Amino acid sequence: HAGDRDDADFAAFARAIVEGGARRVVIWETERLLRGRAPGEPRALLRRELWASGLATDAVLDAEGEADAIARACERASAGDVIVVAPHLEGDDLATLFRGRLRP
Repeated sequence: HAGDRDDADFAAFARAIVEGGARRVVIWETERLLRGRAPGEPRALLRRELWASGLATDAVLDAEGEADAIARACERASAGDVIVVAPHLEGDDLATLFRGRLRP
């Protein structure tokens, strides 16, 4: 979630994630999307709002970047799980990340 969103937007985003049935969320930051926020601030805010919305503390995982977040989600996915990605990566890069990581 880009850093130029206000705190209420982060709260609404977190509520939507939890109300949508997420059991696990992998979060990361992209420096170019901090947009006026301090490093670590967007991630901490989203984490806090996910917890406040009812997600278990151990269900929020940190990643070093978008590619790492997608890889972590794929590694932890089980049959029947759905992975939702709001990517900033280009299509080919995204397809490469998923290729070979998911099991039928």
